Formats: sequence, structure tokens, C-alpha cells
Amino acid sequence: MSFATEESAVEIATRFTRHPAETVEQQNAHESVWTQCRALARFLDEYVPPGRHKALALTALEEAMHWANAAIACAAARPVPPVSEERLARPLMPGQKITLAEIQARARARRAAAE
Repeated sequence: MSFATEESAVEIATRFTRHPAETVEQQNAHESVWTQCRALARFLDEYVPPGRHKALALTALEEAMHWANAAIACAAARPVPPVSEERLARPLMPGQKITLAEIQARARARRAAAE
């Protein structure tokens, strides 16, 4: 039994694909996040005593920076189009590139044919 849907396949393909900054605005947004997080990390390093809590604060800041940059990247990502029935009917050739959405669609088609 599969709980995957076309929508979830598109979301997974978007979330688990690298989205390089394609515009100057995106590059600037990423750089601003890095700059501000780095400044706060330096502040914490200077004014917070060493120890577990300081390490956790820096780790949490690093995680916040990651999620902020992920939000910038994913918001600008183009959604992956659904796989056409025609493309699914064609056999795969050795070395042919294939998307996650296509892999999932092919698996669903095989399961449906087997039932």
C-alpha cells in the first residue's frame, strides 16, 4: 500500500533537490541571512560563557540559519511538473536521467498493473 500522491511527489522533489540561487535577489537574501547569523554567533561567542548551553545556542542558531536559507531556496524553486502518461509508457534507456516524481509514478503504475 502506498500513501504517495502526485502532490507529495512534487513536494518531495522540490524539498530534496538543491536549489542554487538563480537571481541576485536570492543571492543577496542568502548572504544577508549568513551575515546576520554570523554576527549573532560572534556576539554569543563573546558574551556567553563556554559550556553546554553556549554550544546548544550556537547549534540552534546554525539550524535557524539552515531553515531560513531553505525557505529562500524553496520559495523560489520551480515546481516539478507531473509525469505524463506518454513518458511513463516509454522504456528507460541506460544512463537516462529520471526524476523522483517519475520513479514514484512508474512504481504506482507497476503496482496498479499488478493488481
